[in-house]
Amino acid sequence: MDPESQYSVTPECIAEDITTTSLEIYVANTNSSKDPPFVLDPFAGCGGNVISFASSSIVPYVIACEIDAERCQRCIHNASIYNVSDKVDLFAGDCVAFMQSCADRSIPIVFLSPPWGGPSYKGT
Repeated sequence: MDPESQYSVTPECIAEDITTTSLEIYVANTNSSKDPPFVLDPFAGCGGNVISFASSSIVPYVIACEIDAERCQRCIHNASIYNVSDKVDLFAGDCVAFMQSCADRSIPIVFLSPPWGGPSYKGT
């Protein structure tokens, strides 16, 4: 991981809690006969939350967007380490452009964890 990813990635135990909670809320608020939900992560980074969602037996696949080309490679690499790369579709580019291209489709779960500026953002 690059230095920014070191402080930006969601710790694995927290990512697992986010995944569990998100899916419980989804299941509680939808008809159980619906297709399983796929997840869109527009700020994938090196893949912490992407991997957590893709590891769930409920989620058939995760669409990950990442604007940084090197982080795209890291995301795919990290997904392969966790054996979930077959459940990850990566869009390398601006998530706004991707989401505009999907405007006519329903996306069951969108997980938003936008870049936050890093450890020193309060000092600027």
